[in-house]
Amino acid sequence: MKTAKQLSLTAVLMAISGLSVADTSAGQIPAAPQLLNVQTSGSNEAADSTGSNSSIEVQSTNPSNMFPIADQLSANDLEIKRDNYLSKRGMKLGQNIKYNDQGAPVKQYYIGWGQANISLSPTDVAFADARVAAFESALLAAKGEFVKSKRRQIASESMQRFFQDERDFDPEQAAANDDYLNRMTDKIATLAETKLDELLAEAGQDPSKFGAAEKKRLAEDSFQKTISVKALSNVAGVRTLASFEDQKSVGVIIVYSQKLEDQAKEISRGKSASKSQPIAGKPSVAEQIEASVGDKKNYIFQHGVRILTDQFGNPALVAFGQSGVRATSNDSKFKVDMAVKAAKSAAQSFASAQFSEFVNATVALEDKTQLLSSTQINQIVEDGIQTEEQQVNVGKLIDNYVKQNSRTKITGMTTIKTWTANHPDTGHLIVGEVLMWSPFTRDAATQKFNKAPAKPAKPKPAAPQNNMHQSADFESDASF
Repeated sequence: MKTAKQLSLTAVLMAISGLSVADTSAGQIPAAPQLLNVQTSGSNEAADSTGSNSSIEVQSTNPSNMFPIADQLSANDLEIKRDNYLSKRGMKLGQNIKYNDQGAPVKQYYIGWGQANISLSPTDVAFADARVAAFESALLAAKGEFVKSKRRQIASESMQRFFQDERDFDPEQAAANDDYLNRMTDKIATLAETKLDELLAEAGQDPSKFGAAEKKRLAEDSFQKTISVKALSNVAGVRTLASFEDQKSVGVIIVYSQKLEDQAKEISRGKSASKSQPIAGKPSVAEQIEASVGDKKNYIFQHGVRILTDQFGNPALVAFGQSGVRATSNDSKFKVDMAVKAAKSAAQSFASAQFSEFVNATVALEDKTQLLSSTQINQIVEDGIQTEEQQVNVGKLIDNYVKQNSRTKITGMTTIKTWTANHPDTGHLIVGEVLMWSPFTRDAATQKFNKAPAKPAKPKPAAPQNNMHQSADFESDASF
């Protein structure tokens, strides 16, 4: 078992988890490659009038470190777009309260944010679906933050350990004093070493030439903090307010208010009254969407649920769904047609799910964050040579779990728009569908407006009168 001693518990766990180990005596971190900042001098007008190229000054910057630059991150661009959007509308993240002229609160709503990376490159045939997945992930992340803002259960645990052993190192005694955890570590290390020896032998190497080392921990100073957050809440009434995306990531702004939740509950109960008399000059929901979105390519960037008012004055719930066509121009017509058909079905399903999640959905969340900082000094004896090594391990573990469930029955969902377009930047073919629901479409689906008017009631015949009738008198002269 001595050979197993060369792998301590820390080394094994770090090898499994992939955490970095650095000697504190290591050299300085190398500087990042120089970045070139290209600036154009002179005005566009001057360049146009002379027909010559503008002079370009290339400046070389010397960053002081090798770490990512915040301003160059895609997520930072999304956050700038988000902040500009909210600022123009007098909104902010979190709870918003509007007051009247007398200083009394008249309106309260919540603004949330979530973002997610697009997992595939723009050249991948499945990039369009990766965009949709990123939107759904960002939307769920935003809902998770909303749930935490309502109520959360937080547990925290911190541990600190200081250890120093100045006794002489006796490998035999150390082996005898091993506790259960160290014995398990020895078994894991022995198993790994045995397998490595077999692989070395197969490669023509002599495993015995790799000397065994005994290790003793001389000192340790470590700190560990574990934080657990749990939350569970209904998210009926939470909807998309706006979304932003580039080719790397997607960001979503959500909004919630008591009014939206009440609307969602009315839809779920199916009790809201419908209006059927057109309002003069009021466009239909389809016309409103067409005027707002414009070119069909712009539908590619519409996600989630919106609430509009139809031409009768009813609140109308509108859901956008889309799906990528997994085919290229090199594929056969049959394959393209089948891919389009499948994408259309998926787009309708995604739009339908948006309805269900707005009306009745529950989100469960669990976050676990662990922070570790550990410094160890170990004494190593290998082939009679005694050395000391110092290891520093700093890292964190983040485990985030968010789950959403929804189930509802909705009568009267209707398709008001289908579209097919190519992504303006990447060329991917995408199909989509826009669904709508309102109290009017609900009643129309049950044929409420098609029922024949009631026929006027026929007058009831008068009851026969009991009159007295007499036969003619032929017996003026009695014959009897």
